[in-house]
Amino acid sequence: MGHSLPAQPVRGRDGWEIHGATHASTALFERAIESLHSDPDTADDLLRQALRLSPGCILFHAARSYLLAARDRAAGTISHRLFAPLTADRRTLSHLSILAAQLDAKQIAAHLDRWPGDLLALTVQRNIHAKAA
Repeated sequence: MGHSLPAQPVRGRDGWEIHGATHASTALFERAIESLHSDPDTADDLLRQALRLSPGCILFHAARSYLLAARDRAAGTISHRLFAPLTADRRTLSHLSILAAQLDAKQIAAHLDRWPGDLLALTVQRNIHAKAA
């Protein structure tokens, strides 16, 4: 079972709120982001741990969906359909839209214009550039 949520939304190192998360699950999430490119299996394990602590955090589900979409682009569309109705958080919805658009670089850039420094979006953008090189 998850832990009780703090009275105020938790913020990540990038300063953005992470709705539905605890401090402990956010720490796991941020470690997972650091591993997304270099060690996807570790990232997936850390995201699963974060989700056990905060199963209602749709941003964590979106992060796992990025891992799945790296292997199968159709996973992004499915993730959008599953999780978009469960959140009103615009930043999380933007991540789900990026997934639905099959990791479109322009959409990621627009996301980062609106939410500068978003660690998850920056990492996904770097991964796309690394694969293109």
